Amino acid sequence: MAPVRPDQNHLGEETRMRVRALVLAAAGLFAWAGAAHATICVAKSGTLKLRTGACKKHETAADPAAMGLVGPAGTPGTDGPMGPPGPAGTPATNLFALVNPDGTIDRSSHVVSATSFGGGGYEVIFDRDVTQCAFMATPGIAGDTSVGPPGEVSTTKRNATPAGVYIETYDSTGAATAAGFFLSVFCGS
Repeated sequence: MAPVRPDQNHLGEETRMRVRALVLAAAGLFAWAGAAHATICVAKSGTLKLRTGACKKHETAADPAAMGLVGPAGTPGTDGPMGPPGPAGTPATNLFALVNPDGTIDRSSHVVSATSFGGGGYEVIFDRDVTQCAFMATPGIAGDTSVGPPGEVSTTKRNATPAGVYIETYDSTGAATAAGFFLSVFCGS
C-alpha cells in the first residue's frame, strides 16, 4: 500500500476504503475503551495511526475531510426542554414626563416639578440624581388625541441641579418656541 499523506486531496478508492475500515474499527475500539475522541495521525513513513489524544512529535494530524472521511451534515435533533423562567429585569425606564407648552405636567413618573422659562426653555426635576443618565425627548401634546406640529427638542443635564434636565423646544424652522414634549430618562445600573 502506498503511503498516505495528509495533503493528498484525491486518494485512490482502495486507500479510502482501507482508511474508512481503519477508522471504523478504531472508533469501535475507542468506544469500547471509553475514549472521548480520536485523531488520525500520519507518520513520516505514511503510516496512518489513530490516537486518543494529540499526534506525536514525528506525526502530522490528517484532515479527515481531505481523506473523504467526512460525510454530509445530519438532520438537526429535536429541541431540548425549556428551562425555567429567569428573574424579572428592571424596567428600561420609569422616569418620564409629558410636559405641556406652558410647563405644566400632563402625566409623569418620578417627577417633582416642571418649569417653563419662556421662549421654549424648560426644566424638569426628578426625585433622584440623573447626572449619569441619558435623556430622550420628542415633541408631543397632552391627551394624545392628535399629532402635534413638527418640531425639534434638545436636552441636557442641569449644571447645578443633579436631579434636573434642561429642555429646549423649537419649531420646524429651528426657531425657539414653547411646545409640549415627552421626556424619558434612561439610567444604567
